[in-house]
Amino acid sequence: MTPMNSAPSQSPIDFEKYAMARHGTLQMNTRAMLAAKRTPLAPIPLAKKAAPKPIDRSTYPVVLLTIYGVVWIALAIAPLDRHDWLLENLLPLLALPLLAYVYRHHAVSRFSYTLIFLFVVLHAIGAHYTYAKVPYDDWFRALSGHSLNALLGLQRNGFDRLVHFLYGLLLFPVVWELFAPHIDKRGLRYLLVATFLMSHAGIYEIIEWLAAAGFGGDLGVAYLGTQGDLWDAQKDMAMACLGTLLAVLARYARERRPTAQIQL
Repeated sequence: MTPMNSAPSQSPIDFEKYAMARHGTLQMNTRAMLAAKRTPLAPIPLAKKAAPKPIDRSTYPVVLLTIYGVVWIALAIAPLDRHDWLLENLLPLLALPLLAYVYRHHAVSRFSYTLIFLFVVLHAIGAHYTYAKVPYDDWFRALSGHSLNALLGLQRNGFDRLVHFLYGLLLFPVVWELFAPHIDKRGLRYLLVATFLMSHAGIYEIIEWLAAAGFGGDLGVAYLGTQGDLWDAQKDMAMACLGTLLAVLARYARERRPTAQIQL
């Protein structure tokens, strides 16, 4: 007689079925993994051909230099005073190695290259006519029927004053990009960049005076371009300083804008 409290015994066949079922599952998983490895991957669709990229920053200065070369050659033909033209073009020729160095070693924006381009083109125009005789007033009268000098109350040719003013206004962003990233204090950035430009305006006037004193005669008078104004050098420097100060204010206003994020 079987005892009432004895537990029912498990049949060994249950373990055998469990083992066989587990073994079969492992085999199925293994076959699935192998089949997945043998299945070729779906081809990745090729991206559409990209649109032509805009002119790269490293190419843009070369394009501007080419345009300037064409303008310079055109203005080199029959200048008003060949000797004065040669003197006026000495400094641009000396500046070419400096610009080449900047092009190779510094990341200057297209905006700055454009400002340099505008300034050297204006200088080429002044060299062609001599600064004191650029006929901008005739050009303005031909377009509008009025005299620009009369409208502005000018008693002399003001092209040289304009270029001195634009020296500070146009070249401040260029010098800022070159120097400001290496100066930690913001106030010192403004001071050093501004005084750099202002001091070079004075240095140029000294070079101009030395060249005029050395050559003398009509060539010296044409190169100085004082037009009878004894304070011409001081006024030219003042115009360069005024252009620099306006550029400083524009830069400061840009940095003060809440939305502006300038990392310099």
